[in-house]
Amino acid sequence: MKKICYLAVLFPVLLSCNSENKTSIENNNNVLIVNVGVFEAESRYYSDTFEYTATLKPYREANLGATIPGRVEKIHFSKGEYVSKGSLVAELSSEPMVMAQVEKDAVEKDYQRVKRLREKGSVTQQDYDHVFAKYEASKSKLALLESNTRIRAPFSGIIAEHLVNEGENFMFSPGLKIGLSHTSGIVRLIQTNPLKVVFNVNEQDIRHFENGMSVDVSLDALPDEHIKAQIAQIGPLVSAMSRTAEVMVKIPNDEGKLMPGMFARVKIELPGDTLVFVPRHAVIQHERDDKHYVWVIDDGKAQQMPVVPVITRHGYTALEDFEEGRKIIVAGINRLVPGIEVKY
Repeated sequence: MKKICYLAVLFPVLLSCNSENKTSIENNNNVLIVNVGVFEAESRYYSDTFEYTATLKPYREANLGATIPGRVEKIHFSKGEYVSKGSLVAELSSEPMVMAQVEKDAVEKDYQRVKRLREKGSVTQQDYDHVFAKYEASKSKLALLESNTRIRAPFSGIIAEHLVNEGENFMFSPGLKIGLSHTSGIVRLIQTNPLKVVFNVNEQDIRHFENGMSVDVSLDALPDEHIKAQIAQIGPLVSAMSRTAEVMVKIPNDEGKLMPGMFARVKIELPGDTLVFVPRHAVIQHERDDKHYVWVIDDGKAQQMPVVPVITRHGYTALEDFEEGRKIIVAGINRLVPGIEVKY
C-alpha cells in the first residue's frame, strides 16, 4: 500500500529581508536587534490519497455439484458460455430418481386408500398417521434426488471450467485450486458482471473509509481506462495476524472487457480540507513537557506562541486554529529570546 499526500501548490521560498548573513546588530540606542528570516503562514488545500494493488475477482462463484455421487450424463453448457439463473446446467444418472419415483407412487396409492378408509372410520388415526408419514418421506426423497440429478444455476454467469466430464462418476471431494471455491463440483460458475476488487487496509487507516466512497480503478491490461466505482463492503473483521481488514469494491463490466485475474490498482482520495501550513523546522518541541511552539513577530519583537500540530507532509506542518498570514520566524531562531527586537 502506498499513501500519497497532495498540496495544491508548492510553498513559496522562505522570505527574508535581504541576502546578508543573519547577525545581531545594535541600533543608535544600543538596543540589540536580531536579523531573522520569516515565512508567512499560508492556507493550502490538503487531502490524503491511498493506493492499493489487487486482482479482479468474480463477484460470485460456485462449484455446482450434488450432495450424492452419480454418473454425469450431460453437461448442457460449454466452457465460456453464458448461463441464465435457473437454467439446467448438468444432469446425473437418473436410476436412483426413477426408483424413488416408483417408491413414491406405491406409497401414494397406500395413502389414498387409507385416507378413504379413515374418512369412513375404518382405520385408526395411528394407522393413518403412519402411512401419511411414509408418503411425505417418499415425496421428500424424490425431490432430493431430483435436485441432485438435475443441477441448475443459482445465479447468472459464465461457465469457467468443467470439473468433471460427461460419462465420469461425480464424487464429492474438496477442490484445491488456489483462489477459487474449495468445494467439489461438476462445473464452476462465475458471475463476471459486476466484478469485485478486494484489498487489505491496515487497521490505522480503515477508519477513513466508508461504504459508498468513490474509488478510481485502473488496470495494467487497459492502461487508457479508469473505472469509477464505489466501496461496497468493509470488514467486518481485522485479521489478528496481519492487522488488516478487507475492503471490497464492486465494478461494472457491462461490455465484458474485464476478466477475473487482471491486475488492478485502486486509488482512493479522501475528502480534503484547507489547512494553515508552516515549515516543519519552525515548529519547536519543548523537552520538558513535549508541547510545541513557534516564534512569531509581534510589534517587531520575537515571541513564543504555543501551537498544536495537525499533520506534517513534505517538510511543512499544518497547525490547528492558526492565523493565515502570521509571520513565523524560520531563520535565526537560535539567537532569540522572548521580547527581543527583530529585523527581517
